[in-house]
Amino acid sequence: MFKVITPKPVKAVQSLPDVSVHLQNRTLDALLTELKAHGITQTAFAESIGMNTRHLSAIKASELRNRSFNELGATKLACLWVLEHLGKPKRQ
Repeated sequence: MFKVITPKPVKAVQSLPDVSVHLQNRTLDALLTELKAHGITQTAFAESIGMNTRHLSAIKASELRNRSFNELGATKLACLWVLEHLGKPKRQ
């Protein structure tokens, strides 16, 4: 049997174990899509954290194939930070 996991919203994350669980339940692709909705491109994000855009794409594609780079968790955490501190809804 499968266990249904409902991800917590970011505001509900209160401790380090919660951060880990939250990051495991969100894909990098979903986080980057959310950044894009806030007007932050994948290229701009990669440059802001000092990462090559190709490397960011490789990390994203790798996760979607159930593989992961060592930087995956740190990159997801950086996405969350940018969303929390810099992500303002894009005006329509």
